[in-house]
Amino acid sequence: MKYGFSIALTSIFLMSCSSDKNDLNNYLKLDSETSKKYWGVINNVHPKYDLKAMKNSISGCVVFDIAIDDQGELNDYKVKSSYPEDIFVNNSIKALEKYKWQATSFNESHKPVLTTLQMDFRVEGETNLN
Repeated sequence: MKYGFSIALTSIFLMSCSSDKNDLNNYLKLDSETSKKYWGVINNVHPKYDLKAMKNSISGCVVFDIAIDDQGELNDYKVKSSYPEDIFVNNSIKALEKYKWQATSFNESHKPVLTTLQMDFRVEGETNLN
């Protein structure tokens, strides 16, 4: 009997995994401004500033391609670009993973979207930007 129960649980687990949440075919591809008509940020976490970059007056940014699912959760992301390369990426990812979105009245059907999100890091007296 234990064996049959184990197979049933495994089957249920496999079925839930087969509804791949990372299937992005049904997501609307929108620029960052248009995506704001569909989803509003309700939990915006500011990333920590890299201490070495701050001490050296280095500013920069990280740009992500992100997927917001029908529940307003971050489904997937990819670092599209960062400047200076890699300095702010890890702290940006930690913050991004805590973001939450809420569907707007325009998006009552909770359509998932693919869009971009940019996190900027600016320090007074920056030495690396013109």
